[in-house]
Amino acid sequence: MDTLKKACPDFARMRSLVLSFRGILQSGKAATVARWMKKATGSGIYGTKRFVRKLNHDLAAVKNALRESWSNGPVEGHINRLKTLKRQMYGRAGFEVLRARLLPMSRGSPPHRK
Repeated sequence: MDTLKKACPDFARMRSLVLSFRGILQSGKAATVARWMKKATGSGIYGTKRFVRKLNHDLAAVKNALRESWSNGPVEGHINRLKTLKRQMYGRAGFEVLRARLLPMSRGSPPHRK
């Protein structure tokens, strides 16, 4: 990592910005987002400037996500799992097959064979 940082100063700056943004997300300090965005824009790195521009489009949602303790992550995880399963079955499965694969088996029922 040190060799890469020395060879490419932009990488070191970008890594520092990414790690500080991760710290903001983990700490939940919404007040520091604006300061980080100004620093990222001033970095001169195209990718971070573009990220800040997109982040600015929905800044209220970002700040609310930092302030609130709840998350829709579990719901998104279930949706992702369902979509993955459906892709695995190439879209050929109807509702009943999806239901049979996703719902836990009731006691006493024989296991389903693939």
